[in-house]
Amino acid sequence: MINHREITGLLQITRPLNLLIAALAMVSMRYGLNHRLLGGELSASGWVFAESVGVMLLLMAAGNLINDYFDIKEDRINHPERGAIGRSVPRRDLIKAHATLSLAAMALACDLSMRIGDWTVAVLAAVIGALLWWYSSALKGKFVWGNVLVALLTGLVPLWAVLPELGGSESLTALARTERSELLQWATAFGVMAFAVSWVREIIKDIIDIPGDQAAGHRTMAVKWGAERSKKVARFVQLIVTVLYAAAAGYWLNSIGDHVSLAASIALVLPGLAMATTAFLLCSSTKIKWADYAAKITLVIGFAVAFWLPLH
Repeated sequence: MINHREITGLLQITRPLNLLIAALAMVSMRYGLNHRLLGGELSASGWVFAESVGVMLLLMAAGNLINDYFDIKEDRINHPERGAIGRSVPRRDLIKAHATLSLAAMALACDLSMRIGDWTVAVLAAVIGALLWWYSSALKGKFVWGNVLVALLTGLVPLWAVLPELGGSESLTALARTERSELLQWATAFGVMAFAVSWVREIIKDIIDIPGDQAAGHRTMAVKWGAERSKKVARFVQLIVTVLYAAAAGYWLNSIGDHVSLAASIALVLPGLAMATTAFLLCSSTKIKWADYAAKITLVIGFAVAFWLPLH
């Protein structure tokens, strides 16, 4: 029998805060970006959207469980505060919980696919689940590739929020080709931003986790190149991303003209400021954890501005 202490431990391992951020990101995309692009008439019902959020959260929670299953040695050094595994949560129960959540995610994804008349959701869910297992079991300790995979999966969140709007059987009205194209273009833009910021954050996390990763025999960038060189790479990538974002934001504001509200202008500027703050913190040898927080805040801000970002 699973007791209360074990349930609490399992919930802690699923990273509830990260799950909440992902849910808020999808809500922002639907009721901020999608709602405004479609003129206030969303194609998918609220239940379909809730199912799509549920699939993503279940997959993420399952991924976090299996990640900690394989990371016991390094986490005892890097994150001793996560000491639920082996004490309140037996290691074998992580596998059981992972399997349960993964099956629930697939069942929900299949139901969602049938509702919207598009099996892309179910196929993607299966691929994401497999990739999360692969990352935790083999790819995490590899040079660069583990970071890139996690960043790519983060970048999929905005696209996932759009998929239900493009379904057939659940649509209130068939979306015109231009509307579909515009939804995908904006979701891709948000996805690219999420990928870039998440990639930098993964490098930062590996720098913080060097002691445990070395003990586990991992060959991450931070372990192979050292903290200072890896920090320079993270700072360089973040600066490039910040400059590209600033150029794109400036071009977009100029193309819209003089009809942009103050709130919309601020919404466009805020992610760039958050990115610049991350780059600035990476210049310090003692603020690496603050840089990690700044990168996470950048993701939150980046999705939240979907409510105010100027679209036309």
